[in-house]
Amino acid sequence: MYYCNVCDDPHLTAPDGGVVRCPACGHADPTIVIRPLFVVTGASGSGKTTIFPELLSRMAGWCAVFDVDWLIDPLSHAAKDGQIDWTAFADTWLHVAHGVAQNGLPTLLLAPFIPENLDDLPGRAWVGEIRYLVLDCPDGERPVPQACARRSRYRFSWALAVRRAASSKAARAAAGAPSIASRCPRMANKRW
Repeated sequence: MYYCNVCDDPHLTAPDGGVVRCPACGHADPTIVIRPLFVVTGASGSGKTTIFPELLSRMAGWCAVFDVDWLIDPLSHAAKDGQIDWTAFADTWLHVAHGVAQNGLPTLLLAPFIPENLDDLPGRAWVGEIRYLVLDCPDGERPVPQACARRSRYRFSWALAVRRAASSKAARAAAGAPSIASRCPRMANKRW
């Protein structure tokens, strides 16, 4: 992403322990910033989009908040066959987070991502530590699949696959994320 500005020949720099360093000459570029990434994750219908306005107002000036669904329609229109490459989609958000970091802020994503979605992507090296928070809601209190399908025909098939992975206890444990109640009335007073 960045070339060394010290070497005579162009060499791509790489993240190295929180700084960006040239592998040829060892020069560290202090102008390139790496910040943490926060991901509020959960199954489709768990309340990620619902809590967006509240997070936006509370986090203003502390971090940039994005709902990853914003890019689904533009990317599906840009794809030749209309099918989104979901791996590239997730990697794109890592690069967006890195771009936001250059403005001094970490990024908070509302996304159905789990560590396995992000850990091996090229953009992962350009963000700092990733912290996950899982929104969880009983299946009976989530919108029915038909309601989720109305949101977007592109979003639903992918979200359903992520829902299956994120809903399992093993996925939550692997993510190392605490489970919290979203805006589900029955879960509001439950102690975790």
